Amino acid sequence: MQGKKEKKVSGSFRINENTEKEMFSCLVNEGYGLKGKSKWIVDSVESFLKMPEYWDLVDIASEQGDLNRPVMCVVPESLNKKIENSIDEVRAHFPRLEGVKSNIFRAAIMQRLIRSKVT
Repeated sequence: MQGKKEKKVSGSFRINENTEKEMFSCLVNEGYGLKGKSKWIVDSVESFLKMPEYWDLVDIASEQGDLNRPVMCVVPESLNKKIENSIDEVRAHFPRLEGVKSNIFRAAIMQRLIRSKVT
């Protein structure tokens, strides 16, 4: 008997071209493969939301420019709920920040890329 599969939620956000290139390079180097983009992003967001005071990094991500590369991503419904809760937390610290959900994804990707360069 198979377990019930968790529902997935798809969405999109934008990143700049350099971040996109680094992201694809990193996810391939980490063994996710080109078809593992959503999994890599999901893992990045899950780790990011565990960071203390991650909301400051979301604010910094909002300053990224040239967001001309769309990224499609499929996330489990459970992570989507965590992201929705995180939006409220970010807004508590930065009430005027717009595009919080997209900025969470951008900040998570940027942190993953930074950490991959350190290790």
